[in-house]
Amino acid sequence: MDPDEQTRFMMIQRKVYIVCIEDNPNDLGLMIRQISGSGLDFSYKQIQTKEELIQEVQTSEPDLVLSDFSLPSFDGMEALEIVRKYHPNVPFLFVSGWLGEDAAIEALKQGATDYISKNKISKLNFSIERALKEAEERMLLDEAEKQNETLKSQLIQAQKLEAISLLATGVAHEINNPLTIIINYAQLILGQSQDDSILKYASNILDEGERISKITKDLLRLARQEKHVFSKVNFQEVVQKTVSLCEQLFKKDTIHIEMQIQDSLPDVFCVPQQIQQVVLNLLNNARDALNQRYPKYDSNKIIVIKAKKFEKDSNLWIQMSIEDRGIGIPKEEAKKIFSPFFTTKKVDKGTGLGLSVSTGIVKDHGGEIYYESKESEYTRFFINLPVRSEIDKGSGSSPQKNFA
Repeated sequence: MDPDEQTRFMMIQRKVYIVCIEDNPNDLGLMIRQISGSGLDFSYKQIQTKEELIQEVQTSEPDLVLSDFSLPSFDGMEALEIVRKYHPNVPFLFVSGWLGEDAAIEALKQGATDYISKNKISKLNFSIERALKEAEERMLLDEAEKQNETLKSQLIQAQKLEAISLLATGVAHEINNPLTIIINYAQLILGQSQDDSILKYASNILDEGERISKITKDLLRLARQEKHVFSKVNFQEVVQKTVSLCEQLFKKDTIHIEMQIQDSLPDVFCVPQQIQQVVLNLLNNARDALNQRYPKYDSNKIIVIKAKKFEKDSNLWIQMSIEDRGIGIPKEEAKKIFSPFFTTKKVDKGTGLGLSVSTGIVKDHGGEIYYESKESEYTRFFINLPVRSEIDKGSGSSPQKNFA
């Protein structure tokens, strides 16, 4: 045996699975002996009928297909068509005792990789080597192109976020100027009026003004990418404060918020404002889904918030779920919903940033965010947060865990 022949496949560092479409045991043995002498680490399976081939390509992914052209129950061209239907990029080599020039050309046009005559079986290993290398190069090229497209998309999104950051800074400053005047006048009224009803209204104006002021400060902090302070907080209080912010608005839409929070939940090490933002985003999404399905009052217009503690990998976690019986998430949109700027809402109803921002926040807290949904029936989002004294940023899982 030629030493070059024995080392021909040393570059291939994996076991190669070969499907051999051949009914003649002698011809099959000839091919296997030839390949065995090449140094290629491989396994193979013999296929003799069309039914066997269909079952094989449906249940496995071969690295290489070697096929006779003439078979008792079907021909090689039919075999090629079947393989290409399920595995368009797998190398397919005809190894046949006779194949006319016209048939060989047609086979190559239809997607065959190469043709080797059984009378020249010594050329088989060279053809296999070339086919496997070309397949490997094609796969690497496809991966590089996909990565390039991903990088382009990320660059575009980064530019959009930068523009939004600049816009947010300008808007926050414009809001703060008149807001300061409103707050000052409310404080003057509180200090001078003796009318209880006026004092109540002024107090409400002051409370809401300070809330808006805090929102604009958070907006500026987010735009400037300032670091937030982590602290131990009562998780139940964080959720309840968030619900109180939007409860009146939800009541106007005849939506009832039901809370089922486990007693004695442990404190969570987090940035409470950010967790509130996540809860608020999910509540608003649930509200929109319910309003789309039930424009008017309906007994099913309920959002259920649950929270409980659980153990994972010997560590204590808190799980919160927010469930609605709204329109659900279509399967074709399941992989897009966490992407920045993706939204199913009208242009004036949402930016498509809510879930993307929420995902980033949860991951920064070392947590997980995922969902279950059935179109036209329900959606249930889960937030898992670790109970710990410090956070390893970015240790959370990506939002690919969903059961839609």
